[in-house]
Amino acid sequence: MIEGVLISKLKQICDERGKVMHMFRCDDPAFEQFGEVYFSLVRPRAIKGWNRHSKMTINLAVVMGKAKMVLYDSREESLTRGE
Repeated sequence: MIEGVLISKLKQICDERGKVMHMFRCDDPAFEQFGEVYFSLVRPRAIKGWNRHSKMTINLAVVMGKAKMVLYDSREESLTRGE
């Protein structure tokens, strides 16, 4: 696992009518500040291209289907550089 990456299971509250899913709360230990929320539709088997950031916090929730994230650590000072 890449140093600094955190994966959290989202809480689900289920009953016979359906469910409510928490995406992110301000009392979550990983919460830093609110920035923006946007939605992205990715078609089946499509690939969205690489993005490179020197420092970035992303809170990602997949609300339908599945997503595969590919991460690479190029930080010179990181213990997991090259992973």
